[in-house]
Amino acid sequence: MGVLTVLWLVVLSVCGALEVAALVADRRGACLSETLYTWFAATDRRRNGWTQVRHVAFLVAATWLAVRFNITGQL
Repeated sequence: MGVLTVLWLVVLSVCGALEVAALVADRRGACLSETLYTWFAATDRRRNGWTQVRHVAFLVAATWLAVRFNITGQL
């Protein structure tokens, strides 16, 4: 196993553990996806400067991941 594979497994394990802990806590807004929706203002229709920055940051990150996965074919 390569170093990148091990690092991805660690990242996925940590994210999985955090998500399970949030789901067990059973509080609204505690799981990772709800936190990301809030932080990136996915449901916020106001167009102030900070919201725009978060939308662009999310778009750039999602585009980079899509391109990287489709072109290299590697995780």
